[in-house]
Amino acid sequence: MWKNTELTISDYTEKKPKGTEKNKEKDKIEEDKRREKARIEIAEAWDNIIFAQILRGLVLVTQSIFRKNILLPFLIIVKNIIRILLFQFPEWSEDLKDWNREMHIKCTYNGEKPMNIPATRNDLMVVNMGPHHPSMHGVLRLIVTLDGEDVIDCEPILGYLHRGMEKIAENRTIIQYLPYVTRWDYLATMFTEAITVNGPEQLGNIQVPKRASYIRVIMLELSRIASHLLWLGPFMADIGAQTPFFYIFRERELIYDLFEAATGMRMMHNYFRIGGVAADLPHGWIDKCLDFCDYFLTGIAEYQKLITRNPIFLERVEGVGIIGTEEVINWGLSGIPGGPYENLEIRYFDREKNPKWNDFEYRFISKKPSPTFELPKQELYVRVEAPKGELGIFLIGDQGGFPWRWKIRPPGFINLQILPQLVKRMKLADIMTILGSIDIIMGEVDR
Repeated sequence: MWKNTELTISDYTEKKPKGTEKNKEKDKIEEDKRREKARIEIAEAWDNIIFAQILRGLVLVTQSIFRKNILLPFLIIVKNIIRILLFQFPEWSEDLKDWNREMHIKCTYNGEKPMNIPATRNDLMVVNMGPHHPSMHGVLRLIVTLDGEDVIDCEPILGYLHRGMEKIAENRTIIQYLPYVTRWDYLATMFTEAITVNGPEQLGNIQVPKRASYIRVIMLELSRIASHLLWLGPFMADIGAQTPFFYIFRERELIYDLFEAATGMRMMHNYFRIGGVAADLPHGWIDKCLDFCDYFLTGIAEYQKLITRNPIFLERVEGVGIIGTEEVINWGLSGIPGGPYENLEIRYFDREKNPKWNDFEYRFISKKPSPTFELPKQELYVRVEAPKGELGIFLIGDQGGFPWRWKIRPPGFINLQILPQLVKRMKLADIMTILGSIDIIMGEVDR
């Protein structure tokens, strides 16, 4: 019966009407709109029913309680029983963690999370500054409580640079310990070395030769200038005056050149020794030092133009961080040299002959041996006026090679105590100005 059937190939293909796909998309969109409109009408009608919201809330709460307290625990138990029957390890801990994380989000009628209405904040805000901060002086952390831009409270958090310097001293001889002390205040290393050797010298009644005393005083004062320069440059940069930073570092490098010529190191000198210094000054060093002093006096005039008459500097520092005399005494603060130099001869520039220095006061220490003191033999406290304040050591000897007790009194740690009081009722931007004016080094604060 298939004999008369002919197979023919036709080029005819059924043409789909144009716009069919677009029509389907439009129909789908319209269907979604109708369903959404129906949901909205049902929700509005539901809202108009008395006690409808309360009833709906009870249903949701019941559903939530049933799911978390009945359904999920039942499924967890069944699952782990099956795992035990199949000789597999149960997963109680993982399932309990998932069960504890079970939470339910309140949704609107169309399944979208409701938008929170922003409200004005009336509570205080706590901000962490540091320990790693572009303007922070070392690894110091400040927990600052703010009311807008006003500082309500400030809590310094220390210890990020603690290295146990006091305990190390009790397990080393003085010569072994000297390289460590330059890491306290690494910007005024000569002072940390001086206080380290002064204690054993006074404890053992060791006399320092006159020439060594002169060299020590020169090195200490150069170190003081270098430390103040490295405070002034970054401090000006913190408050917005960047230009003096480069001028100040120019003079600082000249001082480090003198240190390198005398000690072999630009920093971490390890130059002081019990009873003197490690080596005498090289030939021609005194002349270079005097040349630097003459040059540095002329450089101070540049600082006066760049800093004391700078409107940015005056705007940032006037009336900020003021400490009264009574507060200085109560907090035990210290600053510029006072004690060790009271027995040294001091002379001043004649201001009438040098009118351009009217805003500055210079003191020159004459060549006179360092004073000695009658102190207890086995227990004493020695101090030196470092650039940042009084640096002291409480030392107890026990006739052995190691100190029995070595307690450091760093000026930065003492001066930092008043920071919370100074920044209260100030603006947030004033914190770095006040902190920079205290001039702390975290190496000596944390020790």
